[in-house]
Amino acid sequence: MTLLTPGLGLTQKPDHPRDSTFNSLPAIHMDFIFSSVDAGQSWQNIGTGLPGKLIPISIFATEGRYYLGTTDGLYKGTALIPLPKWEKTLSQQREITGIYPGKEGPYVVSRWNGFYQYYPAVGMMTSMHDQLKDKTVNTVLETSKGIIYAGCETGIYKSGDKGKSWQQVFSKVSISRLVELDNVIMACGEGNLWRSTDGGAHWDHILLGAYPHVFIERLGDDLVTILEGQNTLGIRMPNMVYLSSDKGATWKELSNLPLSLTSIYEMCQTNQYLFAGSNDGIFRSSDRGVTWESVKYPPAGIAGFYKMFVADQTLFALFVEGC
Repeated sequence: MTLLTPGLGLTQKPDHPRDSTFNSLPAIHMDFIFSSVDAGQSWQNIGTGLPGKLIPISIFATEGRYYLGTTDGLYKGTALIPLPKWEKTLSQQREITGIYPGKEGPYVVSRWNGFYQYYPAVGMMTSMHDQLKDKTVNTVLETSKGIIYAGCETGIYKSGDKGKSWQQVFSKVSISRLVELDNVIMACGEGNLWRSTDGGAHWDHILLGAYPHVFIERLGDDLVTILEGQNTLGIRMPNMVYLSSDKGATWKELSNLPLSLTSIYEMCQTNQYLFAGSNDGIFRSSDRGVTWESVKYPPAGIAGFYKMFVADQTLFALFVEGC
C-alpha cells in the first residue's frame, strides 16, 4: 500500500450507460447535488461553492461529511448551516467513478486505475491495489468483519490484510456491484446475480428470469434486485423489481409498478420510505412499493438521471446528465 500518485487517465470506455456518461458530456452548468432530511418532501441544494463546470459521477456521505466524485477528482464537503463548505482534495487522481464506505475512511474508485482509501483526519489517500492483479475495479465492499472485496473486470478479489495481499475468489463474469447482509454477499455483473454464504469460497447463481440484472442493494433488512426489461424489435418491456426478505435465498416480484417506473434503475430506503429512480425522476413509497408518488423531477429539457444515496437518514440525490 503506497501513497497516491497521479493517475494516467482513462484507458477504455465502460459498458453500462449509467456509468459512461462522463466520457463525452460537456460540463454541467446547473445545480446537480441535493439533500433531503424529510423523506423527499423538500430538497436543499448543497452544491453551492462547487465549480460551475464540474462533471459529477458519484456521491457518498457519512457523519456530516460529503464526498463528490467527478472527472476532475474528489471533492469533500462538510454539513455547515446554512450552506455546506466544499473543497477539492489534494489527490491528483481523476475520474472518480465510485465512493464506498470503509471503517477507516471511504474507498475511492478510479475504475481503470485501481482504488484508494481516503483518510478524512489527515486528508490523504493510500492505494489499495498495489498487489491486486486486476486494477480495473468497478466496486468495493468492506464487510462487517473488515474483509475487503473488490469487484473487477475479471471477477472478485478478497483481502483480509487491508490490501497487502489479494486472493481471487470469483472469475465467472465482470462484477459491477457488491452488497453484504448478515454475512451473506451478493454480487451483480453482466446481467447475472450471485450469492455467497461462506465469505466468497462458493457462489450460487441466482436465476429469477430470462432478463439481465442491472442492480442489487440492501433495503434495511431486505434485498432488492432490478431486472432489465426485454427489448423486442425496438420495444422495451418495463424493468422488473424483485425483493428478498431472507438474505437472497428466495425472491418475490414487486408487481404493479406505475408507468413512471417502467425505467426504474435503482432503489434505496430511509426510515419507512422506499425511493426509486427512473428516467422520470425520483419516487417514494410508504407502503413497501404498493403505491408511489413523485418527489423530484429531472430538470426540464435536460436528459439525465439521479443517483441516490442515504446516510444518517438523509437522502442525497446527484443528477448526472446523459442517457
